[in-house]
Amino acid sequence: MLSDNQFSGPLPHSLAKSSFLLHLNLSENQLSGSPDFAGALWPLSRLRALNLSSNQFSSPVTNGIANLHNLKAINLSGNRKPAAGETVLSPAELELSWVVLDPARGRAVNVSSRRAVAVDRHWYTGETLVPFAVVLGGCKFESTVTCSEGTGHVSEVFLAV
Repeated sequence: MLSDNQFSGPLPHSLAKSSFLLHLNLSENQLSGSPDFAGALWPLSRLRALNLSSNQFSSPVTNGIANLHNLKAINLSGNRKPAAGETVLSPAELELSWVVLDPARGRAVNVSSRRAVAVDRHWYTGETLVPFAVVLGGCKFESTVTCSEGTGHVSEVFLAV
């Protein structure tokens, strides 16, 4: 068993020599940095299951993961811990408020949503999508806020009426 052994540091490049490996479980260690799919893991072309959960990986997944064609299951949960003193915004805490103008009728309406409809985390991009919805006077307002899971910075806001 390689899980829960207090391994630390980045993924060792020596893993690449284990080309016949089908399942790899390195969960509950202290591995850090970015999961090196392009270097340490890419040569593991037969790998079917990978568990890197509950470590200290802090960077998004690299593009090399696309080369693991046989990978059927991956677990990266419990990573991406904030640095000391870093404040991370929880997407579930977001509130959204818009002022929508109707210049043809000379009206404005405040569209507010106190709570997100859902919080969707995408492990492969490191982004979190937070959809909101409000219905006012038969008109449906939908918006999606995209933010970085690691820092909480908002990278995109989309509104559809």
